[in-house]
Amino acid sequence: MTSEDAGSTGERSLVERIPLRRLGGLAVGVGLVTILVVVADPGAVARELATTQIRWYLLGGACFLGGYLPATLRWNHLQRTAGYPSDNMVAFEVLAVSYALNQLLPVNAGDVTRTALVDRYYEVRSHSELAGLVVVERAVDLCVVLGLLGAGSIAVASELVPVKTFATGAVLIGGLAVALAGLRWRAGTGPDFAGWLESVEWVPSAVAGPVDEFTAAVGRPPVRMLGVVSILGVVRWLFVVVGFLLLGRAVGTSVGPALAGALVGGMSLTSVLPLTPGGVGPGETIGVSVLVVGGVDEPAAVVLVFLQRSFGLLWMAPLGVLVYLVRAVSGHPDRR
Repeated sequence: MTSEDAGSTGERSLVERIPLRRLGGLAVGVGLVTILVVVADPGAVARELATTQIRWYLLGGACFLGGYLPATLRWNHLQRTAGYPSDNMVAFEVLAVSYALNQLLPVNAGDVTRTALVDRYYEVRSHSELAGLVVVERAVDLCVVLGLLGAGSIAVASELVPVKTFATGAVLIGGLAVALAGLRWRAGTGPDFAGWLESVEWVPSAVAGPVDEFTAAVGRPPVRMLGVVSILGVVRWLFVVVGFLLLGRAVGTSVGPALAGALVGGMSLTSVLPLTPGGVGPGETIGVSVLVVGGVDEPAAVVLVFLQRSFGLLWMAPLGVLVYLVRAVSGHPDRR
């Protein structure tokens, strides 16, 4: 076998392995979901689903999509901080398509391609800088989600479910995480990726510039920007929690804010892990486990988690596709 043959064989095997790995992850996820349904009794799950009140489900979905408002204001603020024109409609269109890609493709592909989406509207000066702003946004989201999961889990485990207890815990844990991250960023004590790359001989020197711009955006965000992004991030996730509370009404199950916060936090964390596409399988497993520990019957827990998942697949994804198609038909405005 010649070196060319070996090289082509290596390329083919790599190309073949990538889809096989994704299909394998999807198969694992579907298998976990199937096990959940079987364990909870398929007949009971079907009966629970059939008695779901559509009115409350639609209200929950509307509240879930209401989270686009603070998310849009947040991304517009980040864009404006980077020197781009303030335009909430552009920010909404970028986020709608980005969130849809997150739902339809593995490993949060929408976040990875967001700079390319922005490039359709503006003359992007630095894709690295925009990528850094996406990381800042996601880091704040992670802190809020961890706050929901931590405070909710503690409240459920201690049977302390009053709204005041849950809200206080969420604010303390989430606020502490954001404050520590903010202090570290402001102090510039984060990893010096640019310096590390420059010290590696085989890395092209051309990489240093973009990496510098990326780490500058992530490393030292202005205090005001971090504060606005954090507040809007909390508001965005509160919309998601309230949407799940309305799902509880749809299924006829009492779900308190602590339990809703723990479930939203747990499922959201699994969705960002590259275990299965979109976290399918692990997300449902954690969601059902949290609800059962909180006292919800298994069939109702499975239905609640499926309905929560449907907000992403049946609401967010179609909205993003619709926004993309409408913009494709009407044409993008002149780039600014």
